[in-house]
Amino acid sequence: MSDDVDTPSPAEPERRPLPVRVLVAAGIVAAIGLLFPLPRAHRAWGLPMDLAHLGLGAGLTWLVARFAERFGVSRLRAAWTGWVASTLFLGAFEIAQQLTARSPGLEDAVANALGGLATVLVLVLPRRRALPLAALVLAVGAAPVALAGLDLYRQGRDLPMLSDLETRLEMLRWGSSEGHVARVPSTDGRSGYEVEGVLPPGRWPGISLIHPYPDWRGWRALAFRVHMDQADALQVLVVDREHDETYGDRFNGSYDLPAGWSEVEIPIDAIARGPKTRPLDLERVDGITWFLLGPTQERRIRLDDVRLVK
Repeated sequence: MSDDVDTPSPAEPERRPLPVRVLVAAGIVAAIGLLFPLPRAHRAWGLPMDLAHLGLGAGLTWLVARFAERFGVSRLRAAWTGWVASTLFLGAFEIAQQLTARSPGLEDAVANALGGLATVLVLVLPRRRALPLAALVLAVGAAPVALAGLDLYRQGRDLPMLSDLETRLEMLRWGSSEGHVARVPSTDGRSGYEVEGVLPPGRWPGISLIHPYPDWRGWRALAFRVHMDQADALQVLVVDREHDETYGDRFNGSYDLPAGWSEVEIPIDAIARGPKTRPLDLERVDGITWFLLGPTQERRIRLDDVRLVK
């Protein structure tokens, strides 16, 4: 009598494809995010959006890794495949935003990659090692958002000063589409630091306070100190969140200034009357830019004590 007994083999796990509805929904969300620009919003609204990039990278890495495992790929290889695929895809997504009114950002791409790396650690390492390391990676990715949140708090605390450059963190409020902007030691002894714009030859190079405190209601004037490297007409523009990117839909001011330091004060009423077809929304001011018209050589301007005046 044979000892051989037929025993049923363990059932193989069923390989189910990802639900089509999930893929379609994800594609629609991605298309909306790529093809349609987000409305201008208060700086605070951008912080959760920036933080969401960590989750986006983590989630996409996990989905790709799980999908790869369904086809027999090892956990280690699937995890790294998911990370590479998500990092490349989301990086290309950032670059593609140049075709729309959205602005691509290296910080967003780095956050996507760090979120994906946290997922890799959780997938391939023992739990006791993975969780602390993943938390550390996520903390590194969240650090820029935390610093921006701290500066946002200080911005409200320091009113009526919009920016006096006395902390390095304030440089998160500044930017330049042409040239270079930097925080430099003061040259006149009245303060510790100033912001300097190195402006190349061009049509209208300048520097911007891209994150001013938004609510200017109840104030009499915008004031600032400016240093010109030579006598010239300094151009100042102010926009709100409704700005449609045209010349006539903002405040435009021109001020003939000598070389050296000058104090400039612009009435808030004049700023409100800047747009041709509507009043500028003083509750939602979204940026101030100082620039020159058509310099033919490199120029330098310095700004300090940008503030609101009663």
